This record gives sequence, structure tokens and C-alpha cells, in this order.
Amino acid sequence: MAKFNATDLKWYIGSKYLAEQTNGSIDCSTDIIDVTSKDNDGWKDKLPGLKDWKGSAEGIVDYASGGSTKYDYNGLMDAWLNRTALSVSFKTASGTILSGTAYIVSMKTSAPMEDKASYSLEFEGAGALTRS
Repeated sequence: MAKFNATDLKWYIGSKYLAEQTNGSIDCSTDIIDVTSKDNDGWKDKLPGLKDWKGSAEGIVDYASGGSTKYDYNGLMDAWLNRTALSVSFKTASGTILSGTAYIVSMKTSAPMEDKASYSLEFEGAGALTRS
């Protein structure tokens, strides 16, 4: 894949992208198992363990920005309230980068005086993250 402008990389839920996104990130990690013994001559020995992933997004609150191509603020709140497993992907318009199933674990709405209302959310993966 060639370099690209990060504005083109968005979070999608199903086939709809998150409306009014201003930022997004994904964090992938692996637990490390310590398998050090006296045979390691004073050096630690390790093996990879369980893998995990989580993502986050920020955007501008717009209650009427949904429709056939966008997943809006109301949809996000409903997914959190109902503990809905979401099919998410972090991708550009030309193709999926990473995808999996996730749950929204936190959602924050901010409304400062004389400024835009914004949201931030975090979700955690439930199962494998795939790359395509």
C-alpha cells in the first residue's frame, strides 16, 4: 500500500462509516509469557501469549447525519445502551485495512460553551482482528 492522507482512513460499522469523524486509532497488543528458568544464564526468555485489540474514535455530534452511508451518534449510543456486538473495520475508501467484532466500552460527549459538541468512544475487540 502506498502512503496516503490519514483523512481517508475511517472507522466503519458494517458498511457505514462513523459520521463526522475527526480522529481514529487502533491499538494491537500481545501478552508476553515469561518462561525464564535457571537454564537461561541470567537472561529472560519469553513467548507470545494472547493477542488483543481495541480502537477509539472522536467526532462531532450530529443527530441527523445518519442515512444510508453514515453511522451517526444516535446509532453509537443505541449500540452502547444495548451492548450490541458491532462489525467494525478501520479502512480507506479503496479497501479494508483491519476488521473484527467489537463492543463499545466507553462513550463520552462534550459540550463546551461556544464550541462544537463532540464525542469520543472506545471499543474493544471480541475475537480475532483480520487484515485484508
